Amino acid sequence: MEKIKLSFPEVEKVELEFNGQKFIVNRYASPSDECTIANFAVQTSESDDEIGEDSLPDIEKLSKFEYGFIGGVLHTMTNIDIQDINIDSVVASGLWQKVKSSILNYHDLVAFVEKVSKDRKENLESKLNKLVDNVGGFIDNISKMDWSAENLKSMVEQIGIGKEELGKIYPVVQENTDKVEKPKKTKVVKEKPSKSTPEAS
Repeated sequence: MEKIKLSFPEVEKVELEFNGQKFIVNRYASPSDECTIANFAVQTSESDDEIGEDSLPDIEKLSKFEYGFIGGVLHTMTNIDIQDINIDSVVASGLWQKVKSSILNYHDLVAFVEKVSKDRKENLESKLNKLVDNVGGFIDNISKMDWSAENLKSMVEQIGIGKEELGKIYPVVQENTDKVEKPKKTKVVKEKPSKSTPEAS
């Protein structure tokens, strides 16, 4: 099959009016747009900023994720300056409805961002579970060790043998820590005042 090179038009935009002001919305969210918006939402949900003092932790995190998503869409898909913007006002005023209904692949965008959030959560949970298992195993091994004086003596002897064997492979390793040369102390010599200089009274 013979291949052809396609030429692409500029990103399709639509001009909307809100409260007597005109603004522009991109009609399609590209894959890079989706990544930017997903990153915006995740970072906002994991920030230390508080949305409501009385919110439960799970609701707080969900609200921050939604706020981050809306902010990310406005920042990426429109020419609206979102600095110091109030997300509640954006939604309650109907502006958000105008924006999202103008993005033709909005549902694909939502699905992508939700997948990123879910995958990130599962990845973090998996790492946390592995960490807990490792710590649990370490504690379990410690609890099963024989801490008698005889066993401790044997452990010290084994460490000495291991150190000696390591010294054969890496000569830099000393057989006795007392042989390690300690850094010499630097003497601080105070300069004596010149005889020609009168002493301070």
